[in-house]
Amino acid sequence: MAAKKYNGFKTNITEAIKNFKSYQQSRAKCFKTMVDIQASAYCLACDPNWSSNGVNQDGTINYSPDICTRIQSDCYDYVKNQQLQNRFLFLKYRANMITEMTNQFKLIESVINNQDHFSIDNIPGAPPIS
Repeated sequence: MAAKKYNGFKTNITEAIKNFKSYQQSRAKCFKTMVDIQASAYCLACDPNWSSNGVNQDGTINYSPDICTRIQSDCYDYVKNQQLQNRFLFLKYRANMITEMTNQFKLIESVINNQDHFSIDNIPGAPPIS
């Protein structure tokens, strides 16, 4: 069971490392699209004919369906790649926790092995039992 989990962990890390370049490329593409759309909105705000270009009286903007399609097209890969990177970060966090727990168990084991009479009071850093 442990070997299966380790192999799954190793596979996920390998996938995340291989995926990092495409993650960065897709992130750049998505952010460029979002900045372009935002810049277009700023340009529209300065347009003297703003009322005929999709701006409502309250200042909200009516986006065309093309904008939504563009966001979906240019940001889908980023969202998909981000999920894999998040899995990697989660696994890295878990690996650090496992390492810390292993070190604590080794400390306890060394205390037990070096004591003729083991009790919880002999563990360094353990709170005294009242």
